[in-house]
Amino acid sequence: GVYQPKDKDAAEFKRVIDKAQSLMVKFTRSCKMPAALLDAQRAQGVPVPLHAVAAGGIRWWKFEMLLDRMIKLKDPLMQVVESNTDVFLSDEDNWTIADNKLAKLLLEELQVVHTVCGPLEADSPTISLVIPALQVLQDRFRDIDAKREADFKAAEDKAAAKAAKEGKEYKKKEYKKNTFASRFLPHLMNYITIDAR
Repeated sequence: GVYQPKDKDAAEFKRVIDKAQSLMVKFTRSCKMPAALLDAQRAQGVPVPLHAVAAGGIRWWKFEMLLDRMIKLKDPLMQVVESNTDVFLSDEDNWTIADNKLAKLLLEELQVVHTVCGPLEADSPTISLVIPALQVLQDRFRDIDAKREADFKAAEDKAAAKAAKEGKEYKKKEYKKNTFASRFLPHLMNYITIDAR
């Protein structure tokens, strides 16, 4: 309950996680879809087919596992969704390109959290261990933001150059930070620092 972002982008993050979780739960609970998912992967030449896996809890590493599996199973899973008449599935279960793009952004950040905070899971860390870990997270997320901003601006420059070449007007979009670091982490750092005093 330290900080609950309520902006549009945070809502999109939650929507994609909820959608992935809903799909995975439906696949794991169905009698016929798990087998159909394995068959779809074999038809695509996947040597070791994967099973659908739902996130059993709200721990960060559970969401990392969920999104990683959803991204890997995107094509065969959607193939089963489109060809299945299972009553549990609906049009809302379609995993879109936009969903997959946002899931990849989230997964990249969760993998950073895993790398930095994973060792703390096996012990009962003190503030003296937690704060340095969060500071490392801030640095890693700043690197992610810097790369995303550079990629975004390069794409905008390319689009503007193409428009100019075609004699068209192009208004460049502004880059907006959209990471865990720019939303939740600063608030958590402030909370822990104050609490430690």
